[in-house]
Amino acid sequence: MTTRAEKSGINAEVQQKLAATYSLEDEAKARGWLEDIVGESIGQNFWDGLTDGSYLCKVLNKLQPNLIPAKYEHSSSQPFKQVLNTSAQFFFQRLLSCPD
Repeated sequence: MTTRAEKSGINAEVQQKLAATYSLEDEAKARGWLEDIVGESIGQNFWDGLTDGSYLCKVLNKLQPNLIPAKYEHSSSQPFKQVLNTSAQFFFQRLLSCPD
């Protein structure tokens, strides 16, 4: 596994601002709500569990059964599949008139 270089300049400033505004309390609320709907754990890392869009597709399918084809509910580390999952999730979110 490769490691990424430290951010510098404006990228470091943006990263610091994001870190300063991140709320672990809000994360816990969101995690609890999502896990209650789906009935399974997101995983150890909240953002890693949501990155590929498959978990959010499962949430939408729980809210509106059979809305998203099951093929989008499977996690993948392949970037093109992650983009497909996330795109499907945004498409159906708009179809349901949910805010982004």
